[in-house]
Amino acid sequence: MNNNTNRVDQIKTYVGKNFRMFINENRWKSFLFTALITYIIVFVTKENFFNLSRHSVYFDTVYSVFTLVCGCIWIGVFNSINSVAREREIVKREYRSGLNISSYIFAHMIFDFILSAFESIIVVVIFVSSFYSKLPDHGVIFPITIELFITVFLIVYSSDIMSLMISSIVKTPNSALTVMPIVMILQLVFSNRIFILDGTAKQISRFAISKRGFESVASSFDLNSLPLSEGLAEYSRSVNNLLTNWGLLLAFIASYAIIAIIGLSLIGRDKR
Repeated sequence: MNNNTNRVDQIKTYVGKNFRMFINENRWKSFLFTALITYIIVFVTKENFFNLSRHSVYFDTVYSVFTLVCGCIWIGVFNSINSVAREREIVKREYRSGLNISSYIFAHMIFDFILSAFESIIVVVIFVSSFYSKLPDHGVIFPITIELFITVFLIVYSSDIMSLMISSIVKTPNSALTVMPIVMILQLVFSNRIFILDGTAKQISRFAISKRGFESVASSFDLNSLPLSEGLAEYSRSVNNLLTNWGLLLAFIASYAIIAIIGLSLIGRDKR
């Protein structure tokens, strides 16, 4: 019981620390960053998104949605790519003094959950207010706004925890920033949208946040109903399709968290 109590206390301590850093280091500017990205996405896609007067409305809308998904991934990655790496020396000292690594990671996850939720609200409010008249009347399960929020949140949060994982494995902030563009390129390549993949590459794409996020939005927006659509089964407007993609995004989050805990637990072997 004492051990469990100590872990809970550590989680509370580090959640509080994250909120203090958020305020003291002006990390609230991430909300401005989120709004700016979303406004840019709206600006560049406003003539293409669900514009039924265009012969290429399907592909125009597909790439508009893909742009939104990539923007959400970038927001999530930016949240936490350096959050652990920059504290590595502090974590190392506190680990040797009794810090529980899982408590430390869970504290970051709780804070990032709240941060991602607020960022997702910003994205959805701007996007829906800009394209409200063009959006479907309803989603697959919930009202379209609620459904879009859930998908956007899962994309942002899974990308956030993926970055937390990377930040827990690398040893320096510079290394984390070096890996970040590689991760973004992999998300683009394995989205199965820019390039239609086959064989091993297609199997790898099953584990891409970009693919699962895009297919979730495609299902909610019923992209297969647009003229000249490809009629892809993974874009079908079905409860099973949507819940499968949401479930996989949740599985990604859990997997990234476990790897982050394992990776950071090796800090005791760090000789530097």
